[in-house]
Amino acid sequence: MEKVRYLNDGESTNPLTLGYIMSERAYAFLNYSLEQAEGRLKGIKSSLGEVGGTSDWHDNPALDETHRQVDLWASIIIRKLNLLENVVLIRPRIKTNGVGFGNRIVLTFGENVQEETFLMLGPVDATFWKDCISHETPVGKRIMGLATGKTIQVDVEGEHTLLKIVEILPGDF
Repeated sequence: MEKVRYLNDGESTNPLTLGYIMSERAYAFLNYSLEQAEGRLKGIKSSLGEVGGTSDWHDNPALDETHRQVDLWASIIIRKLNLLENVVLIRPRIKTNGVGFGNRIVLTFGENVQEETFLMLGPVDATFWKDCISHETPVGKRIMGLATGKTIQVDVEGEHTLLKIVEILPGDF
């Protein structure tokens, strides 16, 4: 049974007790992609009779492939249903006293003075959109709660680099 609630500012983010943290945008996309996957599975199942006939599926490559596709899409649907089972939605965060869920963060990496801007969200958002940092990534874990101006050393793509929090902005998603 689907359970949805909003994350409270400052709430513990232990995924074992909290649930799947995501924005409303990711939640809506997951629901949409679930509907699409269910439609795809329904279409594949309806073709079973067309490709199967009365032959043994081991002797029928088309039927064998159709069974593989049923298994694939059924597993995709199960994964999406699991992600939607215990959802904790992130609101845009207004406070800018430290990096938190829902903030937009301006960062620089290493000697690069070019600023990069990200949203601090959950892993589902980071899977779908480029401008997000998940709190579960090494960088996300290290910067959560830190203030503007803080510089830390992080591992990025196997290399030690300095990361500076240039600015923490309210979220705008």
